Amino acid sequence: MDTTQDTSQDTPQGTTPDTTLLLPALDTPATLPSTIGSADVSPAVSSGNSSDSKTPQDIMLSLEEELQGMVRVFPIVYGQKLAQVHTWEKMLLSFMDHIKGNIFRVAVIGSVKAGKSTFINSLLGADYLKRGAGIITSAITRVLAGPEPSARIVFKSLEEINKEIVASIALCPEIQSTGFETGPLDIDDQSFRQNLATALKKYRKSDEFTSSSGLDPNILLLSSFLSGFERVRPYIINSHTPLDLSGQELAFHQEFVGREDQAVFIKDVFLTLPFFWLGNDVEMADCQGSDAPNPAHLAKVQDYLLKTHLILYLISGRTGIREADIKLMSILRTFRLLDNTVFVLNLDLNEHDNLPSVTSLTERVQKELEDIAPGSKVFALSALFDLFQQMQNRDADSLSKKDRAFISVWQETPGLTTLMSNQSEHFQSYFTELAAEKKSSLTLKSGLEKLFWVAHGMNHFLTLSSGIRDRDAEEIKELSQKMTHRRESLEYVVSSLEHTLKGAVDKIKKELRNEVDRFFDAKNGQVVKDTHRFIGNFVHETKEEIKILQKSGGMAAASHFFRLFDAGLNRFLVEDINLQVVAFSGQVKDRVTDHMAATINPFLSLMQDSLKGYQTELSKLGLDTKDVTVLPNYEKDPLAFDPPPIFSATIPYDFRMKARVFIYSGLTKAVKSFETLIRKIFKTPEVKAGINQYDIQFYRDATALIKDEALKEMSMSFMDFKENFKYAYAFKLIDNLAGKTLADLKNLSKSFVVDVELISQMVKTEERNREINYAQIDQMNLDVSRILTILESLKAGIFSRQRTE
Repeated sequence: MDTTQDTSQDTPQGTTPDTTLLLPALDTPATLPSTIGSADVSPAVSSGNSSDSKTPQDIMLSLEEELQGMVRVFPIVYGQKLAQVHTWEKMLLSFMDHIKGNIFRVAVIGSVKAGKSTFINSLLGADYLKRGAGIITSAITRVLAGPEPSARIVFKSLEEINKEIVASIALCPEIQSTGFETGPLDIDDQSFRQNLATALKKYRKSDEFTSSSGLDPNILLLSSFLSGFERVRPYIINSHTPLDLSGQELAFHQEFVGREDQAVFIKDVFLTLPFFWLGNDVEMADCQGSDAPNPAHLAKVQDYLLKTHLILYLISGRTGIREADIKLMSILRTFRLLDNTVFVLNLDLNEHDNLPSVTSLTERVQKELEDIAPGSKVFALSALFDLFQQMQNRDADSLSKKDRAFISVWQETPGLTTLMSNQSEHFQSYFTELAAEKKSSLTLKSGLEKLFWVAHGMNHFLTLSSGIRDRDAEEIKELSQKMTHRRESLEYVVSSLEHTLKGAVDKIKKELRNEVDRFFDAKNGQVVKDTHRFIGNFVHETKEEIKILQKSGGMAAASHFFRLFDAGLNRFLVEDINLQVVAFSGQVKDRVTDHMAATINPFLSLMQDSLKGYQTELSKLGLDTKDVTVLPNYEKDPLAFDPPPIFSATIPYDFRMKARVFIYSGLTKAVKSFETLIRKIFKTPEVKAGINQYDIQFYRDATALIKDEALKEMSMSFMDFKENFKYAYAFKLIDNLAGKTLADLKNLSKSFVVDVELISQMVKTEERNREINYAQIDQMNLDVSRILTILESLKAGIFSRQRTE
């Protein structure tokens, strides 16, 4: 769902820090015209208002608009629609799809309670996001730039909710004793809800209600679904409509997402807020804590990170870098995202209330971070102080009495608050400039090439039109022959590349097929072996299981093991297997891009030579055109392709359900047969340490069957994932890159293909229209030359700018 809105309205006062630094100024020549036609395309400069300056994207869109206007004029001037016009139209359409289809994503991540929501609020200048929200829901809150504050809450479908309920019930088999499964497993069914409520009530009274790790998260999830269903039912049943909030209703968003029994039904949360100091088409995401108890939440964060362009990493000032941070930073390293990460030490001024304390903690965190992410800089600030200060400056009454008291206490140490203000200002400037640099590079790079091609093609066409108007028939014939030769040369290069690419694609696919098969091999593949090793080595016969065996028997102990095993396996898949798969995906991407570059680059050189020869022929005739210096650039870029798939997201719940069936049916029968045999031999069951030996055997057979079923299901999952990885990721990556390369070069070639004799016939119109047409052609050529000058300036500003500290 695209909830972005294109707007140029001013940001309301107080919604952004006062120290905002707008998009970096471009390296524009002093003589650069500031307008194109009636559109203002003056380069962006720093000012206090986003509408007072033009971003590179704004300038590009203005240039595209003028080129579109010129495309429409060509058939009028030349009397018919030329082949080049159709090619230029396709290029400009592709440019618009690229520019408007890109959302620049900024992820705010960190461990639970690191202050991510508060930090985003401080960037927005107001208390928009719910602070201290729960950890059951996995929804990522996405904040998009827009003119008016609004919220959209998207709910899970009934099918998705029931699937989660079934999975949670599978992990809590003890509650089956109430027999509530006799009806449909559908939360919209009243009898099901009543039976589930009865089961949960009985379960809470049982010895298995709590475990050594605390309250069972599956019970919490089931209880939340049951408690909140009636309130959210209108948004889920029948219409499945989102909840849209605006105006005074916006505050209801915090209340809604702050309640766990409502938040569990949420799939996505979108906030539209006026923070245009980062430009339009920006999404800032408040991600779930990396150490949340449900590993599926971390998997969702991983999936979002693979689509992210810039990361703000929050380190808690209460704890510094913890084990959860080290794991998350390892994920960033594996995903090749550390270079796109800015680290922020979020200080709690109630704990660090003096300068020496702040300095000591900052130095310690900076030193620890150096071992993990060498060269990274840490910004130490207090998001809560910055937020309160902005709210107080705008409207003191917007703060509660308690919040005003906090500010008053903090301000008793003026050196500390001054340092916090300076650090916030420094971070704001750095982050805004860095985001502008990356956003420009991401959204404009491909688009810049396409505008160059259109403008160059027009420049060549118009130069020829002007140059042949007074030439005689012999000169035009000679020029036509030379241009035909150059055109054929370009077409030959493209045709040869097309043939070569087909062979190259087939070759790399064959090589990758073998590599992928080896990586996911059922016997020797590392990820498969590691998973089998984890399952085989998972043992959990502790005092806790013995206690459960003594009190409740083998069934309860097996169920307890099942929960622990399921949680452990899922965390292993997320924290280990996912990373191995993504790392392998990076190797695949490198192989593909390197192979394609080796295939394509020689042809790019030939094409460049052909274009140079084309220009040389024109120069000999006194027809000077702009140099064609822009060709497709397919350098390796981790953000240039679709993200790789996440393995843990593809695991079905089958093995959970099958394990439950084994426990309650097949295994029970097997144990009963075993019990009968034992009774015949020993007359009475042997009891040791208060544990019936039948229960011990039941427990051990049950755990063995659970692990065996998991091994089978994981093997099937790896086999299915392997095929999907090959065809939906690796092969698709090859086909997309080869197809894009060929299409771009064909369009570039066609843009320069000129039929000189046809142009001559069009130019030499009736006497009464000739002078008008000549004047139009000359003016169009001046406009195109001016556009090329601005594009060159944009190119210098976007690609040569270095990050400023």
